[in-house]
Amino acid sequence: FLNSAICSEPVALIWKENTLSSPTPIKGIVRVAILPVANSEQAFNLLLGYVQKYPTGAVVSFSYPSGTIANVVYTYTTVGPGSLLMLALPHHVSILQYPVVDNEENKHIQSLLSPIWTIKGKLRPVVGDVWKLQYNLVQVGWQYTLSEKLSTQQLDEIAKNLIQDVKSIYPTAADPYTFGKEIGRMARLALIADNLGIADARQQAITNLELTLTPWLQGTNVNFLQYDRIYGGLVTINGINDQNSEFGSGWYSDHHFHYGYFMQAAATLARFDPGFFDSNKAAFDVFVRDVCNPDSTDSDFPFARHKDLFDGHSWASGLFQQANGKGQESS
Repeated sequence: FLNSAICSEPVALIWKENTLSSPTPIKGIVRVAILPVANSEQAFNLLLGYVQKYPTGAVVSFSYPSGTIANVVYTYTTVGPGSLLMLALPHHVSILQYPVVDNEENKHIQSLLSPIWTIKGKLRPVVGDVWKLQYNLVQVGWQYTLSEKLSTQQLDEIAKNLIQDVKSIYPTAADPYTFGKEIGRMARLALIADNLGIADARQQAITNLELTLTPWLQGTNVNFLQYDRIYGGLVTINGINDQNSEFGSGWYSDHHFHYGYFMQAAATLARFDPGFFDSNKAAFDVFVRDVCNPDSTDSDFPFARHKDLFDGHSWASGLFQQANGKGQESS
């Protein structure tokens, strides 16, 4: 590959030991491209046609034409005349409604520029100021689906252990991650009991959830939740005082994991005890607003805190610096 740079004003550039540098300050814009060796001149001339326009940001909007489809639109803010040339990730390419990835202009560009590989896959050149992506929403039911029919003996064994578990595995942890996993487990036991038709076990699981969640919702537990005015979020008293405690939760690591369990429990309670859910809805909504706030005008919580709307997934590492960049972990 060959490197090429275009600058908005005259400047000297030095390429040495895989580093591009300038001996003098640069005040304008520098655009750098990696050109394929096989057809570097053609590729360079092609890129000259798109060099004047570059992105400075984007506005993201959402719409839901039906219960099974979500549209996400990126409207890029740009500087300069001409057409905007961008690079699309594989998950963009498969759901882009416009611009059309395989139209004549894009296919010509793709033929001259070798694939650019990243950790997320092969990038493909796409021309357009506005991208519309259409997602097919997965329909998730309350109950699991068995790939094979269980025998009566197997169902009896599950029921026996279920009845024992709802009586003995009680959520008691003081940190939100461990407690979250405990109530997530209890919520799942309630759903399994409902699926098996064991009303007493389901009610026991629901009672356990309500008794153990109430102190967290009312702020009467020892390690209570509080609002952080600096970053607009929900943190525990231990987490805000020690960045290394609770897996860095006080510094916003893993909130979509930790509080996701609270949301799961809340949804289960909404299904089986809507009165309790309605009485505590305002508190449950705070967990949602912290992790995946849908309201961009909310002055108390940021919009979609953990979600990377370009990469298409969330990030787990909060405010912490990471030597190799942020990660989503494996959860």
